[in-house]
Amino acid sequence: MRELAVLWRDTAAAAGLTSKQKARKREPGLTIAVAALCLFAASCAPRSSWPGNIETRDGVTYVENPATGLWDGRDPLPVSFELEQVFGVEEGPDEMMLGSVRGVAVDDEQNVYVFDQQSNRLVSFAGDGSVRWTAGRQGQGPEEFQRARGIAWDGEGSLFIANQGGTRLDQWDLDGAFLATYPLGTARVSGGQLAGFLRSDTAVFTEFTPGAVGVDFTVVELGEPLTARAEASVRVNPDLAIPATVGAGVDLRVADGAILVGNDGEYVLRGYDADAQLTRVVSRPVDYLVRVGVHFIDKRRGSIGSFGQLMAPLALESGHWLVSAYWPTNIDDPDAEIRRMMETRERTTTEYANSLDLFDPDGRFLGSVLQEGTNAPDIGRPELVGPDGRLYTTLYNPFPQVRRYRVRIEG
Repeated sequence: MRELAVLWRDTAAAAGLTSKQKARKREPGLTIAVAALCLFAASCAPRSSWPGNIETRDGVTYVENPATGLWDGRDPLPVSFELEQVFGVEEGPDEMMLGSVRGVAVDDEQNVYVFDQQSNRLVSFAGDGSVRWTAGRQGQGPEEFQRARGIAWDGEGSLFIANQGGTRLDQWDLDGAFLATYPLGTARVSGGQLAGFLRSDTAVFTEFTPGAVGVDFTVVELGEPLTARAEASVRVNPDLAIPATVGAGVDLRVADGAILVGNDGEYVLRGYDADAQLTRVVSRPVDYLVRVGVHFIDKRRGSIGSFGQLMAPLALESGHWLVSAYWPTNIDDPDAEIRRMMETRERTTTEYANSLDLFDPDGRFLGSVLQEGTNAPDIGRPELVGPDGRLYTTLYNPFPQVRRYRVRIEG
């Protein structure tokens, strides 16, 4: 396994960092070389051909990748993440400090909208990191939030938030004015999380289902009332016995006009269209992902716990897929670990590794950036790609923040 220097370039646009924060984050100079990143590589020889397989069956394109990527033998890896801006501060005015980031949205002017679950408020930042406005408070009435579950920009002039435990959809304008609220029950959504918009009038909501590992999603058309256009259930680990009272979800994102779904325990990525029809399956044979652990108390009751996840892809401006994953490095039997935790009431001491994986627009695996000892990349956990083509991530250490990166892929 070869070390790889991937550059996090601190550009002039990152002026939102204080001098003290800059000193703590990097040594003097214009670039940070992150040495704790490695490239998965079974061979140092460049590949002249791709040994995978792509075929279409019954309208679904299946991309079967080898474990290693097309970039094997390339040093350094031809991708970089250039830090442009940080949103949120460690020390400063209260309005600029974030407590717990529950959702992020970005409009076409690089304005960033963050739902802060700790303070139950919306915070809007300008592209330079300054605060445009804040709105909202704890409660159940108009302009009030309680157990909000997802935030998204509709691509035009409104911001939408799944509120009150995902039972209603609230609409705000981009200047912080509350506009309207809609009951989600008319679209057969109860407790739904807003995943994003396929079009300005079509949103996607996800829901949790007990007794399974996976995700249910509903494509909803906005109007008076909200109506369900299509629905689908994605089930993974179907042969795993799970108590009827518990379950585990998998990640789902809306990106580039498609519904993209991650997985648990296996490296399988799925894509769906606006009619909730499966259109694409991308897979890799890996042995490091660990499925959920299950412990039965009786035939119906029990516990379930996740020790890692393959996140849904993000579609970069170039058409490439960026996929993040994390997994435990010290757990071989997830069921035994859950049982131990339940019987001893001790917290797990899980050790993690994570990766950022890149696929070309055809779904062919290019390469991975690996980091040991943590479940999130140094750049933060990838959240979305904005209309500006920038990658937005969230990070909680040394303080809660949202970051904007320019992703460059050479060649």
